Amino acid sequence: DFKPMDVSSAAHSQLEEQTIISRPDNDKTVIGHSARFNPFAKNQFGFLLAAKRLLEIRQDVHFLMVGNGIDSENKLLEQYICYLGIGKHVSRLGQREDMPIVYNLADIWSSVSRTEAFANAILEAMSCGKLVTSTATGMPELSVRDANLIIPVPETAAPDECWIERQVRAWLYLMGMSPLEKEKLQRSNRQWVSNNFNAAHQYGKYYGLYDSLLVGGEELV
Repeated sequence: DFKPMDVSSAAHSQLEEQTIISRPDNDKTVIGHSARFNPFAKNQFGFLLAAKRLLEIRQDVHFLMVGNGIDSENKLLEQYICYLGIGKHVSRLGQREDMPIVYNLADIWSSVSRTEAFANAILEAMSCGKLVTSTATGMPELSVRDANLIIPVPETAAPDECWIERQVRAWLYLMGMSPLEKEKLQRSNRQWVSNNFNAAHQYGKYYGLYDSLLVGGEELV
């Protein structure tokens, strides 16, 4: 049921009015993450550690976090953000029902999960024409494709320096692209999802799978 949107920056004022979300200054790169609050499986604290490191390098960046439990009522999350000293750089939006609009408030969308069956958020963001990064879980080779944007899964409960550096390097890689390079990758991401993950294509795959289970015209039991 996901209906992607791909809007220009000129439309952000309308999006803000609809969602009551204020996009940070337009000269800042906005990096988003969406997942229910689960510090181990979804690695929100790792995302925040990498955010802090990137902010030490560049100030022209802001972060959006979305998902069940990602709000001011989550004392553990709020305490950790306060501990890192990055509260003014991180918007916590909680559970949202208007994700196509939220995706379009960001420039980059990231999955930092330790475990993921398939990173739907990455596909959704790509369908909205977003740049993306992902950890190596949830088969990112089928979506992200570029090895520079796929980060190894953290091997420890608290992501180590090596993981943080790899995540930051992926963000800087995207931020360092020229406007033309970014536009080309955005178009490529949207087209890739449209060609390979549309409903008709997925139905065809299921049909082919079930057809392969037929022997002599009879279903296998």
